[in-house]
Amino acid sequence: TAFLTDKLLAYLEEHGDSPFFVHASYIRPHPPYRNPAGYHDLYCLEDVPPFVAHETREAEAAMHPLNEVLLGLPYLAAPDIQAERRQLRATYHGMQREVDDQLGRLFDWLDSSGLSTNTLVVLTSDHGEMGGDHWIFGKAGYFDESYSIPLIVADPRPTADATRGLVVREV
Repeated sequence: TAFLTDKLLAYLEEHGDSPFFVHASYIRPHPPYRNPAGYHDLYCLEDVPPFVAHETREAEAAMHPLNEVLLGLPYLAAPDIQAERRQLRATYHGMQREVDDQLGRLFDWLDSSGLSTNTLVVLTSDHGEMGGDHWIFGKAGYFDESYSIPLIVADPRPTADATRGLVVREV
């Protein structure tokens, strides 16, 4: 993640005087769930929000035939031990924080270079994350957790003032 940001900033240092379009696709937060120093144990397991799930994997599977299929896939199924599920979720939040910090480096550079006043920034994601909810990790199923993704637009133009700070949630 830092590597991509380093390369992006080097490119902008060299080409930032001309109009540019950059597509930066961070690998994080994706498996493997291994974070660099400072991000792996950033979140306390006791602070991890409770899971949205039925009490047992079997009860969750009984809710819909697709659930039974998804919960039978070893690469999606959450561990039975709640502490392990909490650790995976905490580690995932650490990966999110790593990306946030790297985006912060980019935004700081745009500010210090004066380019933030004429640079449109669009941030989105390819998919959501189950995060152990419904006994699933990864992207799967028909749940909001898997499909709810951010779309953040930072438009410095005055024409965007009417929608600046607006938060919209649509399904």
